[in-house]
Amino acid sequence: MREQNLPLVIPSLTLLAGSLAVVLVGIGWLNTLAALIGLLLVGSALLLQQKRLKPSPPSVEVQNSGEQPLPRDVEELCEQTLPLWSQQIHSARNHTEEAISALSERFANLSVRIQQSLGNGPEREAGNRLVALLSTSQHELDMIIMALREALASKESLLKEVTELSNFTDQLQDMAQDVADIAKQTNLLALNAAIEAARAGESGRGFAVVADEVRKLSTMSGSTGQRIGETVTIVNSAIHKTLDISREYAKTDAITLNNASDVIKGVITRFHHSASGIVSHNEAMRSQSEIVAQDIAEVLVALQFQDRISQMLGHVSGDIDKLFDHIHTSNEQRRLGHEPAPLDVARWLHELAQTYTMPEQHDIHRGAAPGKRNDSEITFF
Repeated sequence: MREQNLPLVIPSLTLLAGSLAVVLVGIGWLNTLAALIGLLLVGSALLLQQKRLKPSPPSVEVQNSGEQPLPRDVEELCEQTLPLWSQQIHSARNHTEEAISALSERFANLSVRIQQSLGNGPEREAGNRLVALLSTSQHELDMIIMALREALASKESLLKEVTELSNFTDQLQDMAQDVADIAKQTNLLALNAAIEAARAGESGRGFAVVADEVRKLSTMSGSTGQRIGETVTIVNSAIHKTLDISREYAKTDAITLNNASDVIKGVITRFHHSASGIVSHNEAMRSQSEIVAQDIAEVLVALQFQDRISQMLGHVSGDIDKLFDHIHTSNEQRRLGHEPAPLDVARWLHELAQTYTMPEQHDIHRGAAPGKRNDSEITFF
């Protein structure tokens, strides 16, 4: 290899060092490897630069051609280290691909599980059905309470009828008393008729018989009126007792109905609040799950940086292999006594630039600092 090949080695190694530093620094567990490779590449570049500047005794061939050969130790160093660097890059690339692929698969499985847990909203439908069931139950219980209140109102109407019936018993009692009074008057009238018949003698005997029968009827009427009065008194007492008991029952029923209504309303209210809390909690969990699923989807998109790293490492590794092949071929030709063909540095760098697929690589190639770009600006091949 001739002196004119040195400009190829130095910028190539510098570009490789810059590319590796940009690519590998983005991976936390490859920081050390990036630093070592960068130091080795920069050190080799400096060593080549020093060898280039340091004069060496020219050989006969060099004196005739006016060119200096590349130091053998540098060639041997490149021939020994370039394969190692290439293998290290391949290993780092494989590890990165395996780790990112496993991580992407886990995130994808997690996203699938979250989507399956969300489903088509069965939890939401169940919560809505629970709230609807509680509302329906509350309506039905309100209807039962209303029916019980109507029954209580009917019982109050019955109590009013019984109260009016007790008034009729009082009238019956008065009528029985009237019958007893009439019987007494009739008895007195029959007694007077018997006295008058006795005064009339034989001619008033028939009238005395009639007066005696009238007296008997009046006595019977008095007894019947008395029995009617006693019966009316008993019935009236029973009616009043029934009325008192019915009123007590009505009060008890009203209190029980009010208490039952309050208890039912309290239970339904607590159930409704609990169901609403469950539904709200499910809605919150669903919202959070949707947010997590969206974040995971964004993470899966962000994990595509592995494709960029793999491409950049592949380009660096390919150029290292190409440089190694050239050095190895040059050494083989030199061992056979042939002079290696000179390198076209500009063509080499141009071919290297043609392999780039991302703007960052072109920035590094031009010596500019790589800028940040959105994922939408990245093209994957």
